Amino acid sequence: MKPTDILKDEHRSIERMLILLENAASRLHRGEDVHPDVFRNGIRFIREFADGCHHQKEEKLLFPAMVQKGFSQESGPIGVMLHEHDLGRQEVAAMNAALERFAKGDPAGRPALVKHTQSFIGLLRSHIMKEDNILFAMADQHLSTDEAAALLKDFQAEEAKSAACSTKQQLIELLANMEKDEVAPKAAGSKPIQLMALALMVFSFLIGEQLNAQDQAPLIKITGNVRVRNEVDMRDFNQRTPSNTFTLLRTRLGVQAQPLEDVLVFIQAQDSRVFGSEKDAGGSFNTLADTKNLDMHQAFVEVKKLFADEISLRLGRMELAYSNERLLGAVGWNNVSRSFDGGVIRFDWPGITIDALAMNVGETQIYPVVATPPSVRSMYDAGYDFYGAYGKVKGIENHTIDPYFLYQVNRDTTGSGKTNLKRSTVGSYVKGKANALDYEAEVAYQGGTRQGVDISAYLLSGALGYSFSDCALSRVSLGYELLSGTPTGDAKFKTFDPTFHTGHKFYGFMDYFVNIPANTSNRGLADLIARATISLSEKTTANVWLHHFSLAQSVLNEKTLGQEIDIVVQYRHNKNISFEIGTSAFLPDDLMRQAFNASDVALWGYLQTSVSF
Repeated sequence: MKPTDILKDEHRSIERMLILLENAASRLHRGEDVHPDVFRNGIRFIREFADGCHHQKEEKLLFPAMVQKGFSQESGPIGVMLHEHDLGRQEVAAMNAALERFAKGDPAGRPALVKHTQSFIGLLRSHIMKEDNILFAMADQHLSTDEAAALLKDFQAEEAKSAACSTKQQLIELLANMEKDEVAPKAAGSKPIQLMALALMVFSFLIGEQLNAQDQAPLIKITGNVRVRNEVDMRDFNQRTPSNTFTLLRTRLGVQAQPLEDVLVFIQAQDSRVFGSEKDAGGSFNTLADTKNLDMHQAFVEVKKLFADEISLRLGRMELAYSNERLLGAVGWNNVSRSFDGGVIRFDWPGITIDALAMNVGETQIYPVVATPPSVRSMYDAGYDFYGAYGKVKGIENHTIDPYFLYQVNRDTTGSGKTNLKRSTVGSYVKGKANALDYEAEVAYQGGTRQGVDISAYLLSGALGYSFSDCALSRVSLGYELLSGTPTGDAKFKTFDPTFHTGHKFYGFMDYFVNIPANTSNRGLADLIARATISLSEKTTANVWLHHFSLAQSVLNEKTLGQEIDIVVQYRHNKNISFEIGTSAFLPDDLMRQAFNASDVALWGYLQTSVSF
């Protein structure tokens, strides 16, 4: 047995407790009664078992052993893990404070307890995944057999002498008893309801088809897509480590109904999963499928000619995709993709179309199932809302002009005591074509406040392309994009945040920079992009992208991040079936080498099959 095997086994026990806490938080969120002892026992388990025993073995023994092998304790994987340990302790402290308020009957304690419990669960699950699949693999590779054996003995000695580890078996028994006492949450009861709803949807499809055949009117339309993608991941800049392989499945089934000429209803269910990821309530892998990944991706009603011929209204859950999705997109590449809850009013005038948006991005208030004095008492709204207006100028042949204004307000004051975000974004996207030449450009400015700090940031983007006729090389283009960053010591926040963008389309298919500004540590991003499109046959097209990435603001007088090349070949068998194969490589410069504590060329590739109807 390796020392990392002990840590992995402990991870499985921690994950079982996270499932119990997740179920309890879900019931609490729905307004059900949950005894405070469930959370007290969970917090005790986390503090004594996960932090007191498990994390201590990592921090006192494993991490120092890796530091002796050349790993940095302040940065890289170990630095990230230590930082996340501290974040976890902060969240557990916040959970405990919220629990005490909840136990005393404070109405604000319930949403706070739900929020911090869910936040901790998300943090720890991500943390465990990184340790199991990245950090521990590094440790196993770099520690010799003798070093691993010595570390294993140190683990055993720590468990024998540590006060925290002395209660390990008792806490495992506590976990088992909690699992026995756990009643299947009512959310699980919603799974058959979801399946029933899906069955009814399919039934309505069949009935709709019969009506269509009888009335010869397209009242019901069925849409669907099944997409399977195999990925090979070597993005750790270390070619001595084995590649990670995944198979992703995304299934969509939708129905569009038009009960009246000016009324349209669209419902789309989506299931997103990774092959082999099914687990039962105890955390064990299980081939009995469940519906935890089944969700309503879109469900909206659209009313046209509302009050006037030029006005239409869409309400419900929907995808939003405007211009080229640089600031507001559906993230179609992602296995889940993005949906918004809210409404869109469209004003379609002769010279311009304007969409007015109002979206609820994050709700923190608990809907009262029953009107009782505590449940309906006014509480501070710490939620996140998003508003905007997107325009499209019409009537200019071969040219598009899309002006826009976006406003985000996140009223959460956790930590700083100040509103998290009040940000406005104003800008415009333009594109056009003249014979063989085409161009696109975008400019945007952001202002407002972020945790009490003034915002002043900008986006500049432009590209010029040329199309060839009767040539295998059908198009080439060259572009440049600049997202401003914050200089060291600046009093303002000058980092441009591309809000709800589809970053995969713009910042390299290897996705190192899709979470901007976090991925660039608020330093912004500069990207010089060259692209070529090659027609290999009537049904086969190849695209090649070459990126040169830099920070907008330097770190220790360095800006260059590296170069990425992406190659994608698509074969469209017919209008419903397509196949794609893609491969990417990233040549890191010093900043990326330091961030990942490795210096090899990173590789990544995929094979995707998509069937739509």
